[in-house]
Amino acid sequence: MHRHPLIGYLATGGTISSTSAGTGTGVVPSLTAAQLIDSAGFDDNRFDVIAEQAAQLPSASFTFDTLRTLDRRARAMVDRGVDAVVVTQGTDSLEETAFFFDLTWDSPVPVVFTGAMRNPDETGADGARNLRSAILVGGDPSSAGRGPLVVVNDRIHAAGLVRKAHTSAVDAFVSDGAGPVGEVVEDRPSYYSVPARRPALPIGGQDARIAVYRSTLGDSDDILRHIADGPYDGLVVEGFGGGHVAEWQVPAITGICSRMPVILTSRTGGGRVLESTYGFAGSEIDLTARGVIPAGHLNGLQARMLLWVLLSRGAGPDDIRGAFSTR
Repeated sequence: MHRHPLIGYLATGGTISSTSAGTGTGVVPSLTAAQLIDSAGFDDNRFDVIAEQAAQLPSASFTFDTLRTLDRRARAMVDRGVDAVVVTQGTDSLEETAFFFDLTWDSPVPVVFTGAMRNPDETGADGARNLRSAILVGGDPSSAGRGPLVVVNDRIHAAGLVRKAHTSAVDAFVSDGAGPVGEVVEDRPSYYSVPARRPALPIGGQDARIAVYRSTLGDSDDILRHIADGPYDGLVVEGFGGGHVAEWQVPAITGICSRMPVILTSRTGGGRVLESTYGFAGSEIDLTARGVIPAGHLNGLQARMLLWVLLSRGAGPDDIRGAFSTR
């Protein structure tokens, strides 16, 4: 007898679950996993779904412990024999959750993330459609082995490339430089390309606090000196352009390099950080000579997540430099 695809569904709150409940004071996460599954409209019973409430909060309040919990519960779903895991969450930090799973997920079972840009009380709410499409993508055999995915507005994105690029539009998610890897057409995923996959990284039990500094015109070195004296284990610098900082900030960054790993990205959010073009004080050549580690194609949020995963398992300087050298 043919078995329906079995979907493990983890709901965590977010806009997709947020209603006003008649209070008139704004929407808050309230709909349950069971209610959201009912809204997806699978009246033909083509999927069997195990629905669980993993959290009920806005994703701006996610922590690294939240990510550890999602990882543990997703792996437990796989152990129960699901064909895919679907996660709904708020879109505020969805790109960070998705990238975390892109770094650490080592199963061929797809994990598909989705959410909503309009809450269920709004005309044209997109949550039910996004959840339906995420389930359709996860439950299709062609999605196996493609790594974690993000499905929003019927576009399928690789979790390692996607970012939120608009505060409120339904097509807020983009994959710079690559575009979506597929789309949902007539209730089926249609893929254009296969995302590149790297070996998964194990998650450790250590905690790490990582600061992010964004370069701005005329800024002093006060924030950097505060970071140097603060309770931080790492620093990500979002530099100007190809990876540059003001020359008067170089001594502070040099001092931080002696205490913790410092990762260099670009505040532009797109393109590979440079390594060997500019030679002025504060340039990428100057910074890397002082021990700063270039992040390759990663943006600041991605670099922070990779550094956290590495530090969570006690990675040393050589391991950290090696991990970023392949990005």
